[in-house]
Amino acid sequence: SHLLDTWIAVGGAVRLSQSRLGFSSLFSDFPLHTETESLGVEGSLGVLVAPHRHWLIGLQVALGWTRGETTGFIDFPPEPFGPGLTSIDFRDNTRSLNIRGGVGWRPSEKFGAYADWQYFRLRNERFGSSDDSAEVGRMFAGVEYLPLQVVALRLGGTADTDGQFTVSTGVGFYPTKYFQAELAYVYNAFPEIRKEFGRAHLV
Repeated sequence: SHLLDTWIAVGGAVRLSQSRLGFSSLFSDFPLHTETESLGVEGSLGVLVAPHRHWLIGLQVALGWTRGETTGFIDFPPEPFGPGLTSIDFRDNTRSLNIRGGVGWRPSEKFGAYADWQYFRLRNERFGSSDDSAEVGRMFAGVEYLPLQVVALRLGGTADTDGQFTVSTGVGFYPTKYFQAELAYVYNAFPEIRKEFGRAHLV
């Protein structure tokens, strides 16, 4: 990041990720085992503007790309009752677009209020099948109150275009500039996978 002037700063980041996910389940009551390996890169650019000493306005745009390969097998009954052990092998490319803008209001050293808007789009190109895509818009809002200089209390939440809501609360403790401690709890932390896995509680 770089401070261009006393009222504007720009920044950028590149993030590399590599992951391996093993999964065992049932497919029509037959054992299913898969392993997915993925490699991804995401680049982001952002700008932060302070039009007034009590206000901040920010905008960030991120583009990402991930290539994944899934291998495994389904253990069907042997012939003549079924095809027997059936292998799984496919590759896909996932592209993402993430645009987030927000505003912050801090009228004093003891209080701050913030609101963000996010647009997120995923597009998956799987070899041998049609493309899949998903998109969501999300609003964030939160407040922060410092009853003491070394203690911060926070409360926030989100709402998205799929009708999902999250609520979060937290506390921060900053006794010296060399030590910081924070604890937070989020209800329904990952609403985009709630249909598959239920509500997530994140501490």
